[in-house]
Amino acid sequence: MFIRHLTPASDPDRDLWSDGARCAWSAGSARCAVWTSSTASLNGSPIGVIGRFSATRADEAAAVLSQACRFLADHGFRTAVGPMDGSTWRSYRLVTESDGSPPFAGEPANPDQWPGMWVSAGFAPLATYHSSRTESSAPSEDELQATSARARSAGLRVRAIDTSRLSAELDALGTLCLEAFADNFLYTPIARAEFVARFAPLLQRVDPQLLFMVDDPDRPGTLAAALLTYPHAPGGSSTPALVLKTIAVAPRWRGLGLAGWLCDLARARGETMGLRSAIFALMHDDNPSARISRRSARVFRRYTILSRSLSG
Repeated sequence: MFIRHLTPASDPDRDLWSDGARCAWSAGSARCAVWTSSTASLNGSPIGVIGRFSATRADEAAAVLSQACRFLADHGFRTAVGPMDGSTWRSYRLVTESDGSPPFAGEPANPDQWPGMWVSAGFAPLATYHSSRTESSAPSEDELQATSARARSAGLRVRAIDTSRLSAELDALGTLCLEAFADNFLYTPIARAEFVARFAPLLQRVDPQLLFMVDDPDRPGTLAAALLTYPHAPGGSSTPALVLKTIAVAPRWRGLGLAGWLCDLARARGETMGLRSAIFALMHDDNPSARISRRSARVFRRYTILSRSLSG
């Protein structure tokens, strides 16, 4: 089987190379790329990352994945992880279980056979994630007052994003996310330019009343917490939903129930806009935030990121 080595000069996928990919290969219907710079660490060693994967035939998938693993091993990496387009700030994970409902914006999607292709190439699950949906009614005003009591007593207040100060709001949100996600699995920092490029379109497109910000009263210009949400209106008879996508709480403000309060507030706001269902999106199974959704939500999709040892 002929495996083609792709380069920026020969590959029409310009976005791949602007995202920092080191090499890419194709074999028939299959292709993938690898990242080797500024990747996350696992067990004290940097990982080699495989992403931008696609395939329709198992043998071709095995060929490009094996080529990627050989390249990473030859360059001193002990572990290959994928699918991931360089970092967890970009697309990563495979859908491994689903109830068949339409995907929401920002959710990975893939053919059912892809996970098996990775397993056949020697990969095994490394971490698992899920999305869940609740159809229960939003919290009442009395319940919101109860969940916000500790935060309010600490001087914290919720506001909508100020789109007239979008650059400043993005700076504050970027700083918060870098702090809040620093301990996340396979975390790596992100440059401000890329953060702005990824978040600005969302902030400009969504109703500001669905983007919740909590200022840090002790540090002007910074945030204690934030929740980014947006509507999901699938086709067919599915109920319109509010997607709870990014929940960030600064380390110094943890322990006050801010994540739960913001989610409750968002669900109440969404219900007034006709979004009577809520989706808790893309939660790591071991993330503390996942406890919020377990109160009333049902898992409808599961995702996996895989790894393969390159030693021996």
